[in-house]
Amino acid sequence: MLPSWLDSVAQVSAAVKGANPHWQVTMDTYASSAGDPGGFYDIAGLAPSVDAFFVMAYDMNGSAPSPTAALTGSGFTDLDALQEYTAVVPPSKVILGVPYYGYDWPTTGPDLGAAATGPPTPLSYAQIANANTVRSSVGVGLTWASPFGPLTVNYAVPLTKASYDVVQPLGFSAGPY
Repeated sequence: MLPSWLDSVAQVSAAVKGANPHWQVTMDTYASSAGDPGGFYDIAGLAPSVDAFFVMAYDMNGSAPSPTAALTGSGFTDLDALQEYTAVVPPSKVILGVPYYGYDWPTTGPDLGAAATGPPTPLSYAQIANANTVRSSVGVGLTWASPFGPLTVNYAVPLTKASYDVVQPLGFSAGPY
């Protein structure tokens, strides 16, 4: 970042604080800014003029099915971003921005790491919230009070489900009395 740009941020911050000392100056930054000294933002240089950094910790998933903003895991995660920022500025200056959207990836199966079969479809927060609707199924179950404990067999067929729901039509359980 150019020193003149740092000076400009310092001047704006001083003007804001001069107008009202209770006002705060925050800056939106990308998730890897603190760990990228050659990048656009000089987090250490900006820190004296900024009350907080809003870390846009989302859309870090790349081009394969994965979380929009994984807390931990492989690749660059929210935890990595937080560790990089708190190595440069106090934790009180870090605001973690999390996504209120997601992607619906068509995959070969329900398991983590399943290969994509097509491009993702963006989902808004409203679409995700509406996806948390009640699911319904119809089925039958049989429990036998055996000498070894109750044995139960269930069979059900979903009536309503989402494309990402994992369906297990047949179930079996055994347990002590």
